[in-house]
Amino acid sequence: MRRPGFEFGRWLTLVLVLIGVPAAFWLGFSRLQVDSDVLAALPAGDLAMESARRVLDAHPALEQVVVDLEVADGSTERLFEAAETCSKRMRESGLFAKVGLNEAAQDFAGFLADLPARLPFMFDEKMLEQDVAPRLDAAFIRGRLLRSLNEMASLDGVGQAELLAADPLGLHELVFQRLASLSPSPGARMRAGHLLSADGKHVLLLAEPKGRGTDTVTARGIESLFVRLKAEIPAEIRLRAMGSWRAALDNERMARSDTERAVWIATIGILLLLLLCFPRPWLGLLALLPAFAGISAAMLVYSLFEDRISALALGFGGALVAITVDHGIAFLRFLDGGEVKSGRDAARRVWSVGLFATLTTVGAFAALTLSGFSILAQVGILAALGVGFAFAFVHLVMPRLLPRPPAGRKTSLLPVESWLGWVGGGRRFWPAMVLVLLVGVGLSVLGPPGMKVDLQGMNSVSPATREAEQALEKTWGQMGRGPSLMLEAESLPALLLAGSRLAPLLEQAVKSEQIEEVLGPWDLAPTGVLAQDRLAAWRKFFSPSRRLALIDKLEGIGLELGFARDAFAPFIARLEPDRAPAFSLPPGVLKALGVVQAEGAWRWFANLRPASSYDGSVLVPVFERAQVAVFEPALFSERLGDLLGRTFESMVLLVALAVVILLVFLFMDLLLVLTTILPLLFAGLASLLGLRLLGHPLDLPSLMLAVVVLGMGVDYALYLVRGQQRFFEPSHPAMGPVRVTVLLAGGSTLIGMLSLLSAEHAVPRSAGVSMALGIGFALLGSFLILPPLLNRLFSPVPFPKQPFALSSADHARALRRRYRRLEPGFRFFARFKLSADPMFPKLAEWLSDGQRLLDIGCGLGVPATWLALARRDLRVVGIEPVADRARVARRVLGERGQVHVAAAPDLSAADGLFDRVMMLDMVHYLDETALAETLAGVVERLKPEGRMILRATLPEEGRFLERGIEALRIRLRGERHHWRSQETLLAALQSAGLRVELVEASAPGRCEWWFVASRGEAAE
Repeated sequence: MRRPGFEFGRWLTLVLVLIGVPAAFWLGFSRLQVDSDVLAALPAGDLAMESARRVLDAHPALEQVVVDLEVADGSTERLFEAAETCSKRMRESGLFAKVGLNEAAQDFAGFLADLPARLPFMFDEKMLEQDVAPRLDAAFIRGRLLRSLNEMASLDGVGQAELLAADPLGLHELVFQRLASLSPSPGARMRAGHLLSADGKHVLLLAEPKGRGTDTVTARGIESLFVRLKAEIPAEIRLRAMGSWRAALDNERMARSDTERAVWIATIGILLLLLLCFPRPWLGLLALLPAFAGISAAMLVYSLFEDRISALALGFGGALVAITVDHGIAFLRFLDGGEVKSGRDAARRVWSVGLFATLTTVGAFAALTLSGFSILAQVGILAALGVGFAFAFVHLVMPRLLPRPPAGRKTSLLPVESWLGWVGGGRRFWPAMVLVLLVGVGLSVLGPPGMKVDLQGMNSVSPATREAEQALEKTWGQMGRGPSLMLEAESLPALLLAGSRLAPLLEQAVKSEQIEEVLGPWDLAPTGVLAQDRLAAWRKFFSPSRRLALIDKLEGIGLELGFARDAFAPFIARLEPDRAPAFSLPPGVLKALGVVQAEGAWRWFANLRPASSYDGSVLVPVFERAQVAVFEPALFSERLGDLLGRTFESMVLLVALAVVILLVFLFMDLLLVLTTILPLLFAGLASLLGLRLLGHPLDLPSLMLAVVVLGMGVDYALYLVRGQQRFFEPSHPAMGPVRVTVLLAGGSTLIGMLSLLSAEHAVPRSAGVSMALGIGFALLGSFLILPPLLNRLFSPVPFPKQPFALSSADHARALRRRYRRLEPGFRFFARFKLSADPMFPKLAEWLSDGQRLLDIGCGLGVPATWLALARRDLRVVGIEPVADRARVARRVLGERGQVHVAAAPDLSAADGLFDRVMMLDMVHYLDETALAETLAGVVERLKPEGRMILRATLPEEGRFLERGIEALRIRLRGERHHWRSQETLLAALQSAGLRVELVEASAPGRCEWWFVASRGEAAE
């Protein structure tokens, strides 16, 4: 009769699970913010990578919000009205620290007024000879002064007299020509504080957000603002807004939609797989419960320690359903296979077969934390937690939900178990050899896939974003792209001084036609050595003779045109400067030159424009040696590829070593270790060939998730090897559920990986391709390569026709051979028992050839097997209460014995009469009643001339350690021990009708004693 309390607990557990699992997922998911920051993908520790990270992390162009307003009919009035409206709303929104170029325009006006005083320090020797020298010609001077007179006569000439007096040669125009290089588009001009394109149809607005654009909260606010602005400005004005905020939102939306889509596809695919392959489809559906519980718990625990999650980790979360469903499938297949009696028995089988498979998977995912890539570390942590929690759920919760197997045995819609039984029973090697040969030939002919490292490819954007980006680039060029430099200092003077030291390197790069001219703040405000060099070049250029000649020309031509003799005195005074003044630059000018102040540091950024002889591999090391941070896309990708290759190799070696070490500890058998990893080696080579055939390169996700395939792919082989190690024969009924579990586990994982192929985001899609290939080939290799090997390795060992000489080396070697390939604990126990226990020589004295032996409490069958190897045609019947021990004893005794799972005093399985009955080291498990009933059963089964051989541990002063260890072991098993004195044991034997013929210690100094008895007269 079922206990109502137990059923109540079962239903209570179900209710808690149905409430707790969704609640945990919702709470964890809601606490996390999706992070699409591509910088998180950069590895730490490498100097080149750190340099690129510094540039990308601080570059203002990456955070800048760019707004393009376009009017098709060229009506600039309405265009500027829309620009003013947008600027005003953007300022009022509170989302931006700065909006527009008004500050820069005002500061440039002030800089213009101060520029004549800087002229002696604006040119180097080359610029003086090439650009300034032609302006010293009398014809040029005459034309320049005439043009200035005409301008002063118009309204545009206000303020021109002072500028003409300070700079009659128009040298400031040369400076402005250099400043024009700061414009994002050729021909663009400032008007009303905004930048107008050359065709007059576009206005550019630049803004700095207060928060990071990659922060999705900030990004959503910016997006909402521009949605309102599009509705407010005239319909004929088209507004395009770009920036990192837009990519962040695209990545977040794609990640969320990809996750939802992957979960639905994986769930539906797995459901279909379970419906077709599970005898009871409704029971198979429950396999998803541990998976969802594991994911939910992982999400919640992750959110307790982190507040952000990358788009890659989130997108990969959908595949976790397929990865973590393995444990639930294994539990339910064992429960529904007809071989277990309870949910706890099924859980124990999952533990014995799947523990190390779980450890390898968790270890492989955890190894991603060593990659140096924070995004992959997040994937590893989330997946490792999911797998671990799903495994724990199977053992802690599932036995409570399903305490008993369902009644009756059914078959699945597809005879999968029969098909796999045919595959698993195969003993021919040629199918596997053909498959391996095809892969080898394919790789040797086609070669491995190429490597492609594209950091920007880890960010996927929507078609609308891509269209807007292309339109902006068409009008304004590729702002913020290309090779970039970053110079950093604690203060602005220190930055200018460092720049003056950098200037010669830049000039040399320009002279060698590596890059086009770069304008830095030190060019407009030189200091230190640079200022002294410029001053020296000016003095050298304006030698006394050239200076006097220029003064004569200015005065002569000026008088002819109506200027006063001293009209150009301010300029003439600057032809012979005595020292460099303390220059300063307004904030707007500094900003335009690429100078920003943030986080207590001053930084200068420059986007280099490659020239005809540009070679990044030559130029970048020059700047790196000067301690200038550099980001050069092509060289960066090359270095990142090299780093990825080294990281990939080290991680694969690390994880492979960890897997091999784990397998060595698991099997303690190098041949079994090699057998287990063979499908994995095949999967690795076949995956490379698959990628080559698909034209898919080895990219960042493919490389770094290879270690995941390494950890997960070995699971299928582990299940099959551990299953056959436990059940020995491929035809054993329990091997059917093991094979189906492997198929369903691998198939569900494969479905999960294939579900990622539907992703919009490039990263999960690429991960899906590489992992689907790896998992698929690992599964194929496990079913094609392993069966013939395992059937050969675990084939029964026949007993020799001739017995071995007692206690000889051959005798011991034969015993160890019968335990070969079994679990290490059983093998080591047999070895230890044989070498440390003195019972064996004595045992042989009491048995002869051809006798029939009943071994009560036979354990692992070590004594019985030892005797069977030494006595011809000895037949053994064993009684053992522990199923695992009985399984091993049945295996090692082979055709010479039968072993039944039963506990004394139940001897009903032992039919007939026996020449000898053994009870070795087990009477202390029996209380008085059980001992009496057992001895009575022994008497009934002994032949008249038979003997009972009993060894028991007797209490002895000073020998508490051995008994204490045994007593503790018995308590841990939930049982009681019953130590007896010699007198008590003799009395029990005599009461049962046995005549004791021998009582002696098994060896000097030991507390085990032999008791040999025969049937007494009363018994006869």
